Amino acid sequence: VAALRTLGSPEFKLHSSKLLAESVTLSLSDTNPAVRREAVKLAGIANPATAVPLLEQILTAKADARLVQSALSALGDLPGAAADKALLRPLELLKANLWQPESELDLLEAATKRPAGPAANALRAYLDSRSKTDDLAAFRPALAGGDAAEGKRVFFEHVGAQCLRCHAIRGDGGIVGPGLSGVGKRLTRVQLLENIVFPNRTIAAGFENATIVLKGGASHSGLVKAESATELVLDSPEDGKLTLKKADIEKRIRGLSAMPEGMDKLMTRRELRDLVEFLAGLK
Repeated sequence: VAALRTLGSPEFKLHSSKLLAESVTLSLSDTNPAVRREAVKLAGIANPATAVPLLEQILTAKADARLVQSALSALGDLPGAAADKALLRPLELLKANLWQPESELDLLEAATKRPAGPAANALRAYLDSRSKTDDLAAFRPALAGGDAAEGKRVFFEHVGAQCLRCHAIRGDGGIVGPGLSGVGKRLTRVQLLENIVFPNRTIAAGFENATIVLKGGASHSGLVKAESATELVLDSPEDGKLTLKKADIEKRIRGLSAMPEGMDKLMTRRELRDLVEFLAGLK
């Protein structure tokens, strides 16, 4: 994989060279799937004349989702009508809900690179067909097909997201937010995605900030640590732990989650997909 990336790098100026073409051809039949995926990524710059039929064949077979992802990325970068036409059929399948969800994001990204033509028109038609009432619609392509190893890197190392500052996995991380060990058993992928992009929609028990106004006029603010049908336990920085009878509560004002809105803007869609894949695997 490292050798292929080196040969395909702009510094070596080997695009469309015999050496790169032979290396890609050899690697396409390698027993290691990671090597095959890297070769597919370079197929377009190794031999543009033969790349489109090869990539189309991979899309039709759909045997290896990762290979399909690489083929779509390569097609998105290839100029010309042939590459544009090769993306048209998958986009039609996507609109009919017949395309594999693991490579939906890659297909959308590839089609977005086409400035005009049939693929661009099909992309607009698909985007127009998506539900206008589903506020998760734009993020759903990140539900499947991620790389868990890359998602782990996002969680532990991403400078913008900084997940580790607030959340812990097996004791490693912060305590501002709920621990995420075993979160893949507790939440579905949709719930994981929703909690990342809309953190105020559902706040985990024990982490809800609230201001409680009592009927006598007194008010207390803090974390709601426990709650029953008749009582509420509030951990207040000023007053310590308070057990309040619900019959005495005039008003309950829920505060915002400690997790800020806009986390999705700090990551690429691929990083978001990888993060969902990683969290879903925490069983």
